[in-house]
Amino acid sequence: MRDLNLDEALEMISRVPALFCHTDHQGNFTWMGGNWEEALGRSIEELMSIQLGDLFHPDDVERTVAALAALTPGQSLQGFENRLRHKAGHYEWLRWNSHATDQHVASVVVLVTAERQQQQALMEQTELLLLSEKLAKLGHWRVDLAKEELHWSDEVYRIHGLDPSEPQPDIATAVSFYHPDDAVLVDQYVQSSLASGTPFDFELRLIRLDGVERIVHSRGQVEMDASGNPVTLLGIFQDITAARMVQQRLQDGERLASVSLLAAGIAHEINNPLQYVFANIGLAQEQLESLSKNGNSPWARRINDLLDDAMHGSKQVARIVGDLKSFMSKRQDGDGLVDLNEVIKTTINMTRSEVRHRAQLAESMGPVPKVRGDYAELIQVFINLLTNAADAVDALGPERARIRLSCHTDAHGWAVIEVEDNGPGIAPKDQVRIFDPFFTTKPPGVGSGLGLHISRGILERRGGTLTLRSAPGLTVFQARLPPAQTKAEPSPQPSNAARILVVDDDPRVARTVARMLSEDYNCHVETDPRVALDLLTSQAFDAVVCDVMMPGMTGWEMVISAEAQCPGIASRTLLMSGAAPERHRPSNAPDLPLLNKPFGPADLRAMLTQVLQLSRQS
Repeated sequence: MRDLNLDEALEMISRVPALFCHTDHQGNFTWMGGNWEEALGRSIEELMSIQLGDLFHPDDVERTVAALAALTPGQSLQGFENRLRHKAGHYEWLRWNSHATDQHVASVVVLVTAERQQQQALMEQTELLLLSEKLAKLGHWRVDLAKEELHWSDEVYRIHGLDPSEPQPDIATAVSFYHPDDAVLVDQYVQSSLASGTPFDFELRLIRLDGVERIVHSRGQVEMDASGNPVTLLGIFQDITAARMVQQRLQDGERLASVSLLAAGIAHEINNPLQYVFANIGLAQEQLESLSKNGNSPWARRINDLLDDAMHGSKQVARIVGDLKSFMSKRQDGDGLVDLNEVIKTTINMTRSEVRHRAQLAESMGPVPKVRGDYAELIQVFINLLTNAADAVDALGPERARIRLSCHTDAHGWAVIEVEDNGPGIAPKDQVRIFDPFFTTKPPGVGSGLGLHISRGILERRGGTLTLRSAPGLTVFQARLPPAQTKAEPSPQPSNAARILVVDDDPRVARTVARMLSEDYNCHVETDPRVALDLLTSQAFDAVVCDVMMPGMTGWEMVISAEAQCPGIASRTLLMSGAAPERHRPSNAPDLPLLNKPFGPADLRAMLTQVLQLSRQS
């Protein structure tokens, strides 16, 4: 085999996709080979006349000069990359492999601009992927089955409550993060996937390093080699806790709506029989009082005592049903005039069993103005605050635990309600996040972290505030609401004898109502609203006392139909309801006075007197 001559060697060099050069130790080209003109857009002659340092990218000058200074005779420089300016003005990336002698530095140079661009694009895609994973709380993972090595992306670390800079965990450690009841399911899903080659998909509970429980969604699949053997298991991993909480809250809302309808129906069914029990006891007591005036009868006093107990029990049942009805019924506009004293009273009644076994509740109820808002939503706010306080003091025991609920009006006329407890307090680092959605200081699995966030939102929509101050042994949540202007209500005045139409589909209720009015009014009773409508359009009545919920036609519908044929009837109508009347009110219904069942003779007479008085004035 003969040696190549110089021309043949140069020809071979020109075909190699690399650049060659010699430079002196000052950075001047002394010899160049290869297609430099294509690489930098300059001829070899032009490059030989230019100081090499004049072509460096400004950001590369310092480190390139430092690399050349370290390149002493006998030393080599491998894989050094920098940028040189192309004649067109842009910069090309070059990779230098150099060796220094006493006379010069010999280099083999490779153009790597395309490689660098691919690397940059890959880095940008990777950064975008990692950012997307972080925003979506979704990471990816991969298992090398042969080496039994696990790789997690940064977001998978964060979902586990770990720092991405920590070493990759092994497979056993990764599985150990799952809830003990769910860990065995993970192994079953994976083994089934490996055996069948089909993907797996599951949602299970994860216990983070800090003890917080999360719900995670994992999807994976198996990669096979050419022989059909599994070699890699890979997939995605997402924290779906927040989504599941929202979904649960929507389901709870749907269930609450169903319960609301059911409760309204139950309240109506309870209030009807309770109405005639309540009214007849009141009438019996009035009769006994009349008899007692004629003589001090011992048996009359004994019977009256029995009736007092029966009346007390009836009022207790009425209070419970009334609280339930008040909470479940909502105004359509959600912007009614609300008595906060009634809200607090109902809240205390509804949380009594939750609080009384865990703490001693003290009440300080000063006068507060009426506010604009939704009655049920405001009850929800204070139920949240009271039950949170009960949770906070639970560890103290009922002998030491104290909760105080107070109301007053501040110097600006605003209503101020405070719920105070003597629990351990809320740490400063948690106070700044206490109103954030899904944040909770309660143990894993207890509370959704939405109660305070929703409560503050309810108050802020009404122009109010919800604030916190806390220290060890004292936590106070303060709710403030602006006052609403109210119109003075006319005082009821005695009425003259009048003809009253009483309408209720329950005959006992209708008769009892008529009986309560019979001494002062001429009452006509009807149980069919259609017959009552015919009477209203054919006969003269001074007033109508009508139930809201009746089969075939509601009280609202009867009044609207009667008003269309005989204007003025609506102004002489008093409605009765044992459920949630606003739920069934048509959009074109007039504003009518309403008496909630059960009621006694005095309440009925007072309301009817007011209706008759207003009717005469109009």
